[in-house]
Amino acid sequence: MCGIAGYIGKSKDPKASWRLITEIFDHLWIRGTDASGVWGLDSAGVIYDKQPYSTKLFVRRNQWWDLRDRNPELFMVHARAASKGSEHAADNKNNHPFTSECQRIGVIHNGFIAENLSDQYEIQSDTDSE
Repeated sequence: MCGIAGYIGKSKDPKASWRLITEIFDHLWIRGTDASGVWGLDSAGVIYDKQPYSTKLFVRRNQWWDLRDRNPELFMVHARAASKGSEHAADNKNNHPFTSECQRIGVIHNGFIAENLSDQYEIQSDTDSE
């Protein structure tokens, strides 16, 4: 099972919110160690990153800490546990979040979508999640 966390609304104490989401994201590795990703929106634009390794490594990267001065109005984090039968997380295109081409729409979920709709929609990854 994957791990999902996030928040909606501009924080009155962005530093406290950042410490909290960092702590939560760091501990989400117990829900999924295959990949990690984030998506959010603030006044500067889209926040988007995903990597094929655990949240323990993700939150120790400079790219994560470069985000601490931003104050997202919407922020989501995802720890992926690759589903049995799904494509491996080493191919980062298969990891969450999935975004629209312009990255203004981001989506994450927990679980397996049983029905593959690739015959009806053009997809970029090898997973049914997209």
